[in-house]
This record gives sequence, structure tokens and C-alpha cells, in this order.
Amino acid sequence: APSELGQTFLGRLLITSRQKIQTANTGGFIANAPAQISLGPGLSSHGSLSGQVINKFSFNITGDYNAGVDGMEIGLLYNIDKRNVRVFQFGGTFNLVGGKFTGLQISGLHNDVLKSVDGIQFSTGYNRVREKLNGIQIGGLYNNVRKNVEGIQISVGYNLAHEELNGVQIGGVHNRVLQTSKGLQLAVLYNQTNGYFKGMQFAGLFNNVNNSFNGLQFSTGYNRTKNKLTGWQIGVLNTAEQVKGAQ
Repeated sequence: APSELGQTFLGRLLITSRQKIQTANTGGFIANAPAQISLGPGLSSHGSLSGQVINKFSFNITGDYNAGVDGMEIGLLYNIDKRNVRVFQFGGTFNLVGGKFTGLQISGLHNDVLKSVDGIQFSTGYNRVREKLNGIQIGGLYNNVRKNVEGIQISVGYNLAHEELNGVQIGGVHNRVLQTSKGLQLAVLYNQTNGYFKGMQFAGLFNNVNNSFNGLQFSTGYNRTKNKLTGWQIGVLNTAEQVKGAQ
């Protein structure tokens, strides 16, 4: 996780050279502390060891780089954590977590977790989970999960699950699942699932399943199931290779 974290755009920009060197020199050394306060990058009460300390409470007046949090972290501008973060995290602009996140994560613009999330991500801009989501993402513009979604994605813009969806996507513009879906896709404009879909799709303009579909497709425009439809299609135009149900 440390090297992957350092390779992100925000990691390269805001983790200082001194902190990177300290992390490389201390290797796997990790300490625990009840609290830390930071004035800015590299100006922590833990000094250059901030990247090696897991805190119960962390307060960053602007933002800083820590090993992790097991309690609460507040950054008036941002938070960067090398390892896992648990319970609560607030970043005025963004949160960047190199490990897993468990709990409630809130940011003004962007949340990015390099492992999995169990809990809730909320941002007025963009949420990203680079492994599995088990919980809820609420994004002003965009939600992105690189692996499976077990839960709910809500955005006024675009929701994307790179693997499977077991739950709900609600998008103001577009929802997309690159593998299979079980549950509900609801979009003002356009829903797409590339694999098999079981459940319901509701869209203002277009529902598209690139495999077989079992359930209900409803659109005020066009519904498409590439292979077999088992269930219902209701729209101005409906297409399916095989139909076991009604159009």
C-alpha cells in the first residue's frame, strides 16, 4: 500500500520527500498513539514519524500524512493515511486511504480508498473504491468501484461497478455494471449491464443488457436485452433475441 499510495497523483503531490524517506528507512515499524495534531505537511506533533503512527484521534489544520486511524480523523483541507482507517474521517477537500476503510467517510470533493470499504462514503464530488464496496456510496458527480458492489451507489451523475452489483444503483445520468447485476438500476437517462441481469431497470431513455435479463425493464424510450428476456419489457421500443414473458 505505501508504494501504491505514493504513486497516486495526490500522494505524489502532498507526501513530502522527508516522509517518503522516513517510511522507507523504518520499514514495517508502526506505533500507536492516542492523538496527533498537524499544522501542515510534515509539521505534525509526531514529527517525521507521522507516517509510522496509528492514532485514535487525528486533527490536521490543513492536512498531513499518517499511518492510519482507529477512531476519528478531521482534516480541514485533507487527510492521507498509509494504512487502514476506522470509524470516522472528514476531509474538507479530500481523503486518501492506502488500506481499508470502515465506518463513515465524508469529504468536500473526493474520497479515494485503495482497498475495500465497509460503510459509507459521502462526497459532493467523486468517490472511488479500488477493491470491494460493502455499504453505501453517495457522490455528487461520480461513484466508481473497481470490484464488486454489495450495497448502494447514489449519484446525480454516474455510477460504475467494474465487476458485480448486488444491490442498487441510482444515477441522475447513467449507471453501468461491467459484469453481472442482481438488484435495481434506476437512472434518469441510461442504464447498462454488460453481463447477466436479474432484477429491475428503470430509465428515462435507454436500458441495455448485453447478456440475458430476468425481471422488468421499464423505459419511456428504448429497452434492449441482447440475449434471452425472461419477464417484462415496457417501453416505446423493446428488443430481445428470445422472449419468455411480455413486451
